[in-house]
Amino acid sequence: MPPPLPFKDPKPASPGLAVRRRGTHIEGVGNVAEEPAQVQWPPIRVTSPDFDDMGAILSQMNIPYEEINELSQIPPDAVLLVNCSDRWMEPAESDVSALRQHIQQGGVALVSDFAAGLVEHLVPDEASFLNETEEQEVMAQITDKELARLLGLNQLSIQFDLDGWHLPVTLPSGAKPILTTGDIIGQSEGPAVLAYSWRLDEGMILFTSFHNHAQLSDLEQALLRLMIMMPIATMTGESLTNVHTSWTQTQMRPESITDKRDPIR
Repeated sequence: MPPPLPFKDPKPASPGLAVRRRGTHIEGVGNVAEEPAQVQWPPIRVTSPDFDDMGAILSQMNIPYEEINELSQIPPDAVLLVNCSDRWMEPAESDVSALRQHIQQGGVALVSDFAAGLVEHLVPDEASFLNETEEQEVMAQITDKELARLLGLNQLSIQFDLDGWHLPVTLPSGAKPILTTGDIIGQSEGPAVLAYSWRLDEGMILFTSFHNHAQLSDLEQALLRLMIMMPIATMTGESLTNVHTSWTQTQMRPESITDKRDPIR
């Protein structure tokens, strides 16, 4: 079993993510849960897996989603997760247009690695990437304070198991770094950004160079789960902490309700 991660006792879930728990009342004890809480997650759409598979992570977390083949299939109120795939390096105009419309209508998307092509086409004068990168391990600094608090870490080791991954060179206006590093092989001009988020029109996009691969460490898995929760938090108007707490409650078994360790591991 992976080592426990530091996390404070769960707070009551916020109204943005509805949590329903069936239970019974025992005299002298109070209400006792009979079933785990059920979170009413927003609609989530995930593109077909390729070099990445965020749908597999959602399945492990017991969060429902639907797989789509075309970005035109995104409902207006859905969270979109775009897996790393060659098709996004030179995306079809129809896909760029569908993503732009989704964001303009207040949608949220998490795009991974090769999906940098979608970002470049959305804001061609602002975002650019370098893909002449090598297989390597880097020490990443977690610059998002809430993410760092939930992980209980300010930095962690990240493995890029293949070369040719996309490293941001220029960021869109107003972008906020999530992960940075000074360890990129062949890069010496200051810290590099590995993941960032930014507001675009009424919506938000998160980009990450790092994604799931074979033999992920326990901490890398925890990081990816929390990063997938970030667009869910944005779409529901909740903090990442509240979304994580709501998810945590769904993972708690009645017999271990007093165990306050973080089930994200």
